[in-house]
Amino acid sequence: MSTYDKVTTVLITGGAGGLGKALAFNFIKHGKKVIIAGRTEEKLVEAQKDLGQSCIGYVTIDVSDTEALQDFAKRVIADYPEVDCVVNNAGVQKLLDFKAGDVDITEVQQETKPHAALMNVSSGLAYVPISHCPVYCATKAFVKSFTLSLRAQLKDTSIKVIEIAPPMVESDLHREHADPDNNKKSKNKMTLSQDEFIKDVEQGLEQGLPEVGAGMALQAIKTWQTSFGEQWASRNQVESYKSALPGTSAEPKSASTSGPSSSPTGQSASSSGNRTAKVSRKTNETTIDVHLSLDGGSLDGSVKSEHASQSTGGQEISVNSGIGFLDHMLHALAKHGGWSLKLSCSGDLHIDDHHSAEDCALALGSAFKEALGEVKGIKRFGSALAPLDEALSRCVIDISNRPYAGIDLGLKREKIGDLSCEMIPHVMESFAQNAHITMHVDTLKGFNDHHRAESAFKAIALALKEAISHTGKNDVPSTKGVLM
Repeated sequence: MSTYDKVTTVLITGGAGGLGKALAFNFIKHGKKVIIAGRTEEKLVEAQKDLGQSCIGYVTIDVSDTEALQDFAKRVIADYPEVDCVVNNAGVQKLLDFKAGDVDITEVQQETKPHAALMNVSSGLAYVPISHCPVYCATKAFVKSFTLSLRAQLKDTSIKVIEIAPPMVESDLHREHADPDNNKKSKNKMTLSQDEFIKDVEQGLEQGLPEVGAGMALQAIKTWQTSFGEQWASRNQVESYKSALPGTSAEPKSASTSGPSSSPTGQSASSSGNRTAKVSRKTNETTIDVHLSLDGGSLDGSVKSEHASQSTGGQEISVNSGIGFLDHMLHALAKHGGWSLKLSCSGDLHIDDHHSAEDCALALGSAFKEALGEVKGIKRFGSALAPLDEALSRCVIDISNRPYAGIDLGLKREKIGDLSCEMIPHVMESFAQNAHITMHVDTLKGFNDHHRAESAFKAIALALKEAISHTGKNDVPSTKGVLM
C-alpha cells in the first residue's frame, strides 16, 4: 500500500481552481478530506461549495508574502492537526520557504502522522524548458531539484516527498498570454484535459511513485530516471531508482488480511485506493491463492508457471492452476483486461479438472469484487467484440451486483488441451457468480474451438476493462442510488 493510500487529510495550495481544484476532487473521490488554500477568499468559498462536505475548510494565503508563511503554517497546524499530506501547487513556488527561517525540521517531523506526504507540483518544463517563459521554466526546475534534495533529507522519516509534473493541461494558466486559450485541446493537440491529467496522476500515486507525470511530462520523467536516477540515488545514499521507474511500484502494494473470506477458511484483502485484493480459498478439494490488481502494476511475491507468465512494465501475470489451457485463458483475461494477476492452485486433478477449474474461477471472482470495492465512479456497463482469426465473440457486462451469466460458446470438442469443454462456460459462470456481475457471452462465428474459447475470454476482458473504467465522477451509476 502506497503512502497515497494511507494519508487521510490533504492541504492543497492553489486549490480554488485549475489543477489544484482538480486534484482536490480526485483526493475526495478516494475518500480523503481536503483543505484548500489561496489568495482570494471569494474563490475559496465558491470552490469549497463545489467540492462539498469533504472539503472541510479553507485558508487564505498569498505565497508571495514570505513573512506570512510561518503564520499560515501555524494556523494550519492549529486548526487542522489531522493534515498528513501537503500539495504545493501555488503558481509562485516561494511556499517552499516553509522549511526556512526558525522552523525546526525536527519539530515539523514530530507534527506529522505515521504516514505523511509532501507533494510539490513542478512541470514538464522543468525538464525541457521553452524560451518564451524562462522564469516559469526556471522556477519549475528549482522545484524539481529542491524536491529531490528534500526527499533525500527526509528519507529516514515518515514523510514521503513526491513530485507531480503536469504537461500542458487545459486551465487558466495562460490567462496573460496574447491568446489565453492556446493551451486548450481545440487549439493544441498535445494538451491534456484535466480528467486525462488526473487519471495519469492517480495511477502514479497509487503505484507509490516518487515522480508522477502525465502525457509528455511522463516521458521526460522516464528519460531523467533512466539517465540520471541511479547516479542521483548513489550520490545521496538513497534507495535505488530501479524500483521507482513508471510501471513499477516504488512501495510494494500490500493489503491486510482482514475482511471477508471467499470460504470459511479463506482470507481476502483489498485496498480501494489501488483496487487490489488477495484471496485464499481452501477446501477439501483445492487450495487456491489469488493476488489481483485491476489496474496493473507490481505485485509482491512470485508464482512460477510454465504455461502462463508474463512481466512487462505495466503488468505482472503468473497463473498456475495445474490445467494448462485454463492457465492460457486466465492469462488472456488478465492481459487484455489490464490486470496484474498471480494465481496458484493445488487441486484434486487425479479425479478430474472440475474442482480446480471451478474453484479458481470462484476465487478470482471473489478477488475481482473485493478489489473493485464500492461501485462508484465507474462506467458500470461494458461491451466488446473480440476476433481470433476466423472466430468472433461478443461480451456484454453489467457491474450490477446481480450475479447472472448467459454463455453460448458453441464448443464441439470434448476437451481443449487438458480442460474439458463443458468446464469453459462453467468457469465463466462461476467467475460471474462471485464477482456479482451480469455477464452475457456468445461466440458468433468460428470453426476452431480453441479460437472460439480464446476470443470469448478476450471479449470478457475488454468488456470488463470498459465497465470498471473511471468516469472522473464519484456517483453510484444507478437510478436506485446504490448497487448492493
